Amino acid sequence: MTPIHISQGRRAGMLAGVALSALCLVAPLGATPVMAQTAETPAQEQTTLSQVAEAAAQSVVTITVTASTPDLPRSGLDPDDNMMREFLRRFGDSDQPIPDLPFAGPELGAGPVQTVGSGFIADPEGLIVTADALLANADRVEVTLPDGSSEPAEIIGRDAQTGIALLRVEGQQLPALSWGTSEELDLGESLPSVGRTEDFGPVLVTGLLAGRSTNGERLLIDDAPASALVGAPVLDNEGRVIGIRTNAGDATQTGATVALAAEVARDVVDELAQSGAVARGYLGVQIQPVTADIASALGLDQPEGVLVAGVQPDTPAAAAGLRDGDVIMSLDGEAVAEPEVLSRSVASREPGEKVRLQVWRSEEVVDLTATLAALPSETATPDSDAAPLSGVAVPDLGLTLQELTPDLREEWGLTESTQGVAVLGVEDPTRSDVQDGDVIVSVHRVAVETVEDVQKAVETARTEGRSSVLLLIDRAGARSFVAVPLVQS
Repeated sequence: MTPIHISQGRRAGMLAGVALSALCLVAPLGATPVMAQTAETPAQEQTTLSQVAEAAAQSVVTITVTASTPDLPRSGLDPDDNMMREFLRRFGDSDQPIPDLPFAGPELGAGPVQTVGSGFIADPEGLIVTADALLANADRVEVTLPDGSSEPAEIIGRDAQTGIALLRVEGQQLPALSWGTSEELDLGESLPSVGRTEDFGPVLVTGLLAGRSTNGERLLIDDAPASALVGAPVLDNEGRVIGIRTNAGDATQTGATVALAAEVARDVVDELAQSGAVARGYLGVQIQPVTADIASALGLDQPEGVLVAGVQPDTPAAAAGLRDGDVIMSLDGEAVAEPEVLSRSVASREPGEKVRLQVWRSEEVVDLTATLAALPSETATPDSDAAPLSGVAVPDLGLTLQELTPDLREEWGLTESTQGVAVLGVEDPTRSDVQDGDVIVSVHRVAVETVEDVQKAVETARTEGRSSVLLLIDRAGARSFVAVPLVQS
């Protein structure tokens, strides 16, 4: 079997977003015409599937992770456990100790916890691909090879955004799987996913291809998630890897799982093998789609481009001169129609690379150049609590507002960098996407710090004959523009 080749510098199709999981199914594996099918065809297909699964199993391994912090998924822990204990505490015999429950798992803080998943050999020299979710808080990682031997594994690199991790074990000429492609898959096609468990060895699971993301980077598979198969490869009918299951907890409302497509996973694995990390381009803006209402407020003939809702300080965007309210129309001459397109395009570029931006600003086209930086680590945004019950009503907007005081900043967890006017009440929540706890940063691209600033901006909009105003909203650190209709007096 041809091993996965670790290429040098391939970055096409790098994903800029959040890690999900995979599981697939098996479609017609024999290309027999309908008129020629016989009663023997299902058996022939099953034989072919068995051969694919058996061959792939020689490259699939068990991953055992020992963690000192027990916040990893554990088998055998029943969610009703705490409810049952509370029931017994309240209504049971107070003289009798609470018994051990049949589904009870280890308590938090009870010591080391083991999590078991799957992975596959990606290179004969001992490189193994698995799911990043398995390695959370890992103190020790052990790999059980198909021959039954166990080896400690070194973590080469992890990528939380795609949910992929790369390990290395001592070994030479291990049987490796090769990469396939998911681009030609049709809805309803079935593909096998092969994992390995401690109790049963190789395990085969199948599910239907139910859909794919709009950017083609994730596959929706009509099958239930299975924790033992986290990190397992999803295969085509030739035994090539076309996807990877990255997290059993990522189930949709239908109970399906999601697989990271091989086209993205392959690039991530290449970079992890070369440098231990994935370098993504970073611009430093918060962006949102341009709706018809927003396009009208900005003087655009039709909704197009991506609206800049916030520019982070000391970032490539700030250095390039991007401003709140700009609409990015193109990057390096290619139109950007939605935020996902811009994010993916920026992330696919190397830090230090220069990009040309065409921007719509104040009903004019402006050309800017930005030098991308490396994507920084994610930071948590502060939580906001209930707002105090006071403020000034602004009937034109149907909102109750208040200036940001030190006490309100402390209560809402706001830093001094957040400027604007607090929203304490919304008269009609169906009129716009403004909520209690929001901070209005600007009204029609004019910064506001007092309720009077907001009222003046609204009066100006009415004088100009506008039927709505554009508010820049800060919600727990995330900024977005909202078009709010003016209340007709």
